[in-house]
Amino acid sequence: MGVPGHAVCLLAAALLLVTGELVVLVTGELRDIEGLLSDNPEPRGDELGEAIASLFSAIEAAILGRSSDPEWQETTNLAVNSCQQNLQPGLSLSQASVYALLCIRWSLFADCDRQQQARGELDAAGEQRQAAFLQGDCPLSPQSLKDVLEAVTGRTFEQCGLDTAATYEDVVNALHCLLENFQNGVNMDYDELKSAINAALTGPNAQQAQTLLEEITNKCEANKKSDDFFNCWINLGALSCAYQEANRVAAAIPGQCQLSA
Repeated sequence: MGVPGHAVCLLAAALLLVTGELVVLVTGELRDIEGLLSDNPEPRGDELGEAIASLFSAIEAAILGRSSDPEWQETTNLAVNSCQQNLQPGLSLSQASVYALLCIRWSLFADCDRQQQARGELDAAGEQRQAAFLQGDCPLSPQSLKDVLEAVTGRTFEQCGLDTAATYEDVVNALHCLLENFQNGVNMDYDELKSAINAALTGPNAQQAQTLLEEITNKCEANKKSDDFFNCWINLGALSCAYQEANRVAAAIPGQCQLSA
């Protein structure tokens, strides 16, 4: 059965895509969000920015109302703010609603994976999500940074088996191989790694080098051990996948939608 092709149906599409706990969480705020996604013309300029901010606030309020636990509140606030900051410019309010719900849901999944991994309890689904990042084309995925990683390390993906790694464990082992010259025993040598990356900032892979330095190395250098560094990289990378894929899905949705049951 078809659904009228107006802006509110995009919210319905988003809710169908994110079936599960998040749907329950946002149901209480649905009226407010529907008010934003009315049949009125899509807002533009400053009005669009204000409407998108209100959209994120409404979703955040719904999730925060689920629990007063400080850790839950902090995690939710970080997920919502990070998703809002990584929203692709140019999306309409309707598209932004789809992005917001997908991004926040996937970000919370990524945080669950991080917590389970820290306890040594990461399940198969979590390992699959992390492997998808390691083998994918997300902004922080090794494949996306291949040119600069090979230039900085002096080793190729082929030499270390990164081009053929099939499992999560295989990819992590290959990364150990790739960055072997920047490890002292079980610890990372961040001084040497940063020096090599800085040397690449003026080369042909300058943009990738900047990403490797600012988005991975600087944010993960508090982790002294190599394994902890790789875990930090993977956790940040999984979030970069969430932002990228949520933006892709949202941008692909036209101004009107038609749902069939």
